[in-house]
Amino acid sequence: MAEYEFTARENEVVGRLGRRAKLWGWISAIGGVLCLFAALLGMRLGADSSRILLFLLAALPQLSVGLSFLGAGRSLVGVVETRGNDVTLLMDALGNLTVAMKIQIAITLVFVLLVVANAAGVYSIG
Repeated sequence: MAEYEFTARENEVVGRLGRRAKLWGWISAIGGVLCLFAALLGMRLGADSSRILLFLLAALPQLSVGLSFLGAGRSLVGVVETRGNDVTLLMDALGNLTVAMKIQIAITLVFVLLVVANAAGVYSIG
């Protein structure tokens, strides 16, 4: 049984989202790599360990989100470029976007908790 095939207009929308997801994936992944380099440079220059840890903690979610968005973008672009796999590729993309959203929700919750703890005087930033 053949899968549903999107129309030209639907493919245009899906393709645009796929290209943007890939762009965001690259931006996030590069940001993560830069954070890793900053941590390595900090270790090499003898920077404060808390600063190095901050860069490492920033790198991991950035890389994870970047790779998730790259995977989603590839699947979405694949919907447009292939025939007969639209639903499967769309479901792959949605799975990758779900992972990226979970990571971003967790990061935001941790950030909010740190800000609240800092405002309450429980934790001092810097």
